Amino acid sequence: MTAKLNVQIAARAAQLIPASSILLSDRGYTIVRVLGADQTVFSTEVAVVGETSEGVWVVGLPKEVVLVTVGQNYIIDGERVLPSFPVSNQE
Repeated sequence: MTAKLNVQIAARAAQLIPASSILLSDRGYTIVRVLGADQTVFSTEVAVVGETSEGVWVVGLPKEVVLVTVGQNYIIDGERVLPSFPVSNQE
């Protein structure tokens, strides 16, 4: 037997990020690694509120954030990194 359930909830701002950027903290919380203004890495807790084939929708991030998407498993909080950003050739 299958069923369909529709639940109406209040709209909430969320951000779509790659699922591969999600990590678990030592305490079992869902986190991502982000860069501060001084290029220092820190972890921030997020909550996954949805999933698509393009990634996961999360809440808990600032409106604008530099998300670490490559090598996030190899850096720790407080480490300084030199980020690189892909450039799109689309106009």
